[in-house]
Amino acid sequence: MKKLIALLLAVMMLVGLVACASTAKTETPAEILLEFKKGAWYYTASADCSISIKKKTYKLKANTAEMELK
Repeated sequence: MKKLIALLLAVMMLVGLVACASTAKTETPAEILLEFKKGAWYYTASADCSISIKKKTYKLKANTAEMELK
């Protein structure tokens, strides 16, 4: 059941990335959650990664707490 929920969450995140013309790159497999709320982007990541949103690239450090992209 947990694997099914994780798979569904991964699909939802992928759809979100495609919808906002974004890409994510990591050196190792990682779970990345990217949300747009209250006029800003927020993320969590299980490993260091780079995220590109509308031609702007952000280098992110792994974290478990929701952080705002800056």
